[in-house]
Amino acid sequence: MDWLNLKDLMSNRLVLAVAAAGSALSVGYYLGCRQACTRLSGSRLKAVFGKNTTVQEERERTVMDYVMKHTNEHPVLGELREETSRHSRFVMMCAPEQSRLLAQLVKLIGSKKCLEIGVFTGYNTLSIALAMEDDGKVVACDVNREYTDIGSRFWEKAGVLHKIDLRIQPALTTLDKLIANGESGTFDFAFIDADKENMTAYYEKSLQLVRQGGIIALDNMLWSGNVVDESKQDGDTVEIRKVADYVGKDTRVDSSFLNVGDGLQLAVKL
Repeated sequence: MDWLNLKDLMSNRLVLAVAAAGSALSVGYYLGCRQACTRLSGSRLKAVFGKNTTVQEERERTVMDYVMKHTNEHPVLGELREETSRHSRFVMMCAPEQSRLLAQLVKLIGSKKCLEIGVFTGYNTLSIALAMEDDGKVVACDVNREYTDIGSRFWEKAGVLHKIDLRIQPALTTLDKLIANGESGTFDFAFIDADKENMTAYYEKSLQLVRQGGIIALDNMLWSGNVVDESKQDGDTVEIRKVADYVGKDTRVDSSFLNVGDGLQLAVKL
């Protein structure tokens, strides 16, 4: 390993250490209602939970309002978040405080080329694109243009549309094409937030595509707390447990697990 790669890897480890320390003070509850409260405020919270919002839900909403008040969110990101909160599947959006952390990691390692597996309305896609220099590129993978069309209007408004290479097809197809095109080891950062049954495959292909010292981030690793409830044996929950163990024991990476959003596992390629 040459000095530049070693220096970059040490820098990445420092970033992850800081993030892990910050997570110890995090308000990242893993309850399902906490995930919703992350995205909602006021009337939208009551619209989802009904008139009889519990004291715990109100407290979580208040805490998340406080977090967002002290989060440096780009105005167009805020607009997209509000637009997404009105969508029937709004809980699929990356938690804002988690997205902000990812954007800072992207900026801190000087990412020029990023990979996003699972876009939905593109909130996190926009966050990452904003964090990159003007010549940066995000290869964004999704299968639903109805969702991504919502985000594209905001990508354009924020002036980052040219940074986003949207691929509407199964993500594994896109990843295989990138590998076949000789792009292995050329990505700085990858974010996995798509169907859970393919998470291991997404991770393996991302590991091939990411450079030494690059970061892979896996979302929903707490799955609203279901991963610690042994009575939950559905396919998605079981798969997430397997992936968490797999990444945690993978000697090809330096990994950490943060209680941020719905659970975030980070892996630095060694």
